Amino acid sequence: MDVYVETASSQLATFNTDARKTFLWLFDNFHSWSFLEAISNNIVKTCIMVALLSIIALSALSGILIYGVLWKKFKKPKKGSKIGFLRLYHRQIGICISLLTLTFAFSGAYHIMNKLKLNTIQNVVYQPTINISELKIPNNILNLDLDRLSNISLVKFKKQVYFQVFYNKTEDLPEETIYINANDSSKLNNGNLEYAKFLANKFENKSEDTEEPEMECCSSNATENAICKAKLIKTSVLYKFDDREYGFVFKRLPVVKLTYNTPNHTNLYIDTKTSRLAAKIADADRYEGYSFAFLHKFHYLDWAGKNFRDFFILLAALLILTVSLLGLMIFIKK
Repeated sequence: MDVYVETASSQLATFNTDARKTFLWLFDNFHSWSFLEAISNNIVKTCIMVALLSIIALSALSGILIYGVLWKKFKKPKKGSKIGFLRLYHRQIGICISLLTLTFAFSGAYHIMNKLKLNTIQNVVYQPTINISELKIPNNILNLDLDRLSNISLVKFKKQVYFQVFYNKTEDLPEETIYINANDSSKLNNGNLEYAKFLANKFENKSEDTEEPEMECCSSNATENAICKAKLIKTSVLYKFDDREYGFVFKRLPVVKLTYNTPNHTNLYIDTKTSRLAAKIADADRYEGYSFAFLHKFHYLDWAGKNFRDFFILLAALLILTVSLLGLMIFIKK
């Protein structure tokens, strides 16, 4: 077993058994086709996958067209002749499987096309220089709850240096991050939110001394969707992943979610612990996320429970595989 631990927060990141490592290898090569990227590059891999998925989607559409719209133009079984179950319901079964194939192929192609975008999120981080002279108070005299204390860091924003104190969750108290001024030991009210707003402005190339986004624009040629032209309308803290927008693919928790009134409804997810941008989600990303969640992972069945949803996905995949193999057998036979 391989165990991955994040020591900064004393958290278990993940663990992989031999069985899971085998599964990940199969998934990477047979589902994500990583071998194509290994022998070429991401653009070549994406283009090949989108081309093949488009062929599959067109095949599914042709099946729906033939068995759904143009069915009357095709010969039907003669009355009185013995008809097996599969032949009797061949049309209905074909339409259902074609719809399942179409949802898998379309959402897969839509998802993989987003991989063409250059992902620079992991490089967006705030790392200021802090001089020793700015620390007027030593941290060993701070009035801290040592039983809950997880870690202490230093951050600098609005021309002030703060001790960033992380408290663990207990039976009586929630997980918490507080900010203590290194100059006079005063506690900053709503410190985590204030720091998240500062980082959002900083990452959008806005002046670090400006508190309200609408006060100053990041540049003269900024688009109408720029955060610096928008107003912050909602904030919240996420302690777990959301399958529809902020999924486990983004890795970081907890994060502060900042919602702006831009035309494309931009949300920024800020990891204040590491001073990084965890994710930036706009309408285009949201549509792709909804497509993948509902058409590829069938989250519209969440009401029935995860086990039922997983069983339905497994059944759908097996039906598509069976039809594909039967079609191949008939093709070879003829």
